[in-house]
Amino acid sequence: MPSRDAFGVEAPAVTAEQSALGQFKAIVLADATLQRELRRAPDPESFIAIVIARAGERGLAIERDEIEAALAAGARSWSLRWIER
Repeated sequence: MPSRDAFGVEAPAVTAEQSALGQFKAIVLADATLQRELRRAPDPESFIAIVIARAGERGLAIERDEIEAALAAGARSWSLRWIER
């Protein structure tokens, strides 16, 4: 039987090697409600606070610096795709 989080949402299968942030990303990809909540964050600070809170509710400890680094890497990747065109 698949595991479910505190909200009754089926948790996606994750491997032991995945970081807490990687596990949370998988959870977000499987949860449209959580995706909408994160998209509605009015600013980066709010987004980070939501990620930390929602991850914590699911038993995942994610540090602010991990999220900031992932956001920065995503922004760099997006920028490079446009520069390389």
